[in-house]
Amino acid sequence: MVFLMLLAGCTTRPVSTGGVTATDNAGELVEPEQTPPESPAKAPVPVRPFPEDALYQLLLAEISGYRGAYDEALAIYREQALRLQDPGVAARAARLARYLKKNDVLAEVAAVWSELEPSHMEPWQYLTDFAIQQEDYQSALRYMSKIDGLGGEVNSTSLPIGLKAYRKSPRAPCLRACVR
Repeated sequence: MVFLMLLAGCTTRPVSTGGVTATDNAGELVEPEQTPPESPAKAPVPVRPFPEDALYQLLLAEISGYRGAYDEALAIYREQALRLQDPGVAARAARLARYLKKNDVLAEVAAVWSELEPSHMEPWQYLTDFAIQQEDYQSALRYMSKIDGLGGEVNSTSLPIGLKAYRKSPRAPCLRACVR
């Protein structure tokens, strides 16, 4: 009996629309006109099905990750990112590689991701960090330029360390020429 009363109470409760209601002169509730928030125009993401065996492998990677077998999950994601050339799979592989600090895999899948989604800043940031770690400062500057062109900020904690080491190298004049 109590359950039925609670159930009836829930069904008759008014639903809030999130807007502020007001009363007019007659005392009736007046809902404000609601305009949906404008969202930036995005290009539609092409949807394509995965081959059945690839879907199985991606599910296996997810389950491996949930069970703590991160290296196994990364190996599967890497393989599928290279095979499928899908930006979502490449992004997932890159983020997992970054988490596991597998920099060679990160660079490989971030390069794939940057080709598939050149207007996405995250893979360019990963490539910048990897290039600095490898002391490939010319590539790092190219990647930083790409990030800047996309309206982002370069967020590299290893840049000052890399530049300090680079200043001592015979390639330092190149850096000065690139920065000017």
